[in-house]
Amino acid sequence: MPPLWRPPRSFVIAVRRQVSSSISLVEIQRKDRYCAKSFMEAKQLIENLVSFLQTDPACQKSLAVMKNSAEISIVVGGSHSVRVAKNASELVVESGEALHPDFVFEATPAAISTLIAEKGLTPGQLGVKLLKEIVAQDVTVRMPGSILQLPRKGYLELLKIGGQEFLQELRKYDLSDIGKIMSALKNLRR
Repeated sequence: MPPLWRPPRSFVIAVRRQVSSSISLVEIQRKDRYCAKSFMEAKQLIENLVSFLQTDPACQKSLAVMKNSAEISIVVGGSHSVRVAKNASELVVESGEALHPDFVFEATPAAISTLIAEKGLTPGQLGVKLLKEIVAQDVTVRMPGSILQLPRKGYLELLKIGGQEFLQELRKYDLSDIGKIMSALKNLRR
């Protein structure tokens, strides 16, 4: 499993500068405390995301459509990953990288905080929130898997589970029928 946290490049450069220019150890310790706090915040956010995916009714209902061998990767802040996979009849949600993801969601920590903040949403309301984060470019989506696998792995069932509320939101972005949705999904492969 890859490390959960890497120090920010600015921290490494700052420490190198401070060490090379013999700046006080107090300043290095101050930066180290900031990075430790940042690490703890990132770890807590990942734990909250995993818990949300495992326990929120809207997530449970949405993820239940995944078929065997379906796998999603959620990358938070460019370095922290959560794997969502369906193995046999068991849904697996865990911290770590996905092996063969069908979709990769890359999100800012703020976007994840927004998505998991409100409890008790319907799958359609959660889908609308996710779509708005994608439009705001706080979440990007890639599809390294094959578009031909989507129906077999259950992903198109999300349209039905999202209901009219989700479909109406899709129409706002000119995704009014399955052909346009599939075309948009093909663009995720680029």
